[in-house]
Amino acid sequence: MHAKCLPYLETFASAESASCSTLGRTQAKAAAAADAIRQLAQGKARVEPVAGNLASLAEVRRLAEDVRRLSPTLDCLVNNAGTLRLYAVAASRAYDML
Repeated sequence: MHAKCLPYLETFASAESASCSTLGRTQAKAAAAADAIRQLAQGKARVEPVAGNLASLAEVRRLAEDVRRLSPTLDCLVNNAGTLRLYAVAASRAYDML
């Protein structure tokens, strides 16, 4: 887990009845992040891992539905993903990754 995330996670972990979803490209990566958050929260937080690839719009839609089923509201979204490409890549459905 990236060190820059720790202050946010510590705040989250101290909240009463906190819940969140973690996203990873694989279930194993999402579960590892969820386990780290649960450890910080000392078991007080509900953390659900969700797997998917954000480079696919179909996956983005499926992930949105998965997260919606897990929680009726989205109070906070933290993105910790990025890429450095020297060229543009055209993905499916006219979604370009830069």
